[in-house]
Amino acid sequence: ISHLFQPSSLLIAFAHNRYGIEPLPGENEAFGESGLTLDELNKIYRALYDFICQLTINQLDECLSLETREKFITRFAQSENLVIPPSFITHLAKPNSRFTREIAIRIKSLPLIHLDKAGFNVCAWGLNWEQIDSLAHVAMGPAENGDQLVEIQNQSYISMNNSPGMSFHMRALEIMAGKSFMLTRYNKLDNEPITQHFAVDDEVVLFDGEEELSQKTEYYISHHAER
Repeated sequence: ISHLFQPSSLLIAFAHNRYGIEPLPGENEAFGESGLTLDELNKIYRALYDFICQLTINQLDECLSLETREKFITRFAQSENLVIPPSFITHLAKPNSRFTREIAIRIKSLPLIHLDKAGFNVCAWGLNWEQIDSLAHVAMGPAENGDQLVEIQNQSYISMNNSPGMSFHMRALEIMAGKSFMLTRYNKLDNEPITQHFAVDDEVVLFDGEEELSQKTEYYISHHAER
């Protein structure tokens, strides 16, 4: 249960024309100061999008802090033989940039894509899930806070705690308070680890990467008493 950014505000808008392009705060200014041409900007954005789509869940975690994002983009530019001015790398690494938004979307969606491909029955509640082609068939639309949200969580075998920035947040506490089972993604750059507040494997269950996600999903679906 989570909302996604509009595709027009992401890198995917430069890879697929059907979304349109929404200017983001500071983007036009950063582009003007960079000295890049519009063709060069389009090439950088499309290449970044294609590269991000190849990353695993754990590799995406490398982009969760400002410092690691700057290093990631610099390595990417070198590997792709692209010239990205330092000032524009700084812009791309900012929290609300097109690049950072795309990383957040991939972190939220990739576990669900993986489970769906593995044959699990996945449902995604919130805004804009239908905009992701591989998840459009599992998009359920927004859920109302309160009774509807609690009912969704209680009817689910597993709720996923997959926030890009931190694992200890209000939605996770709501799931636990409702006595629903929750799988939490391990994130080595977690700003507020849920494991600082709850015991691993007793009160919270973690998964680390796609393979362990499939294994633990299969295990806990088939072991109701432990769930």
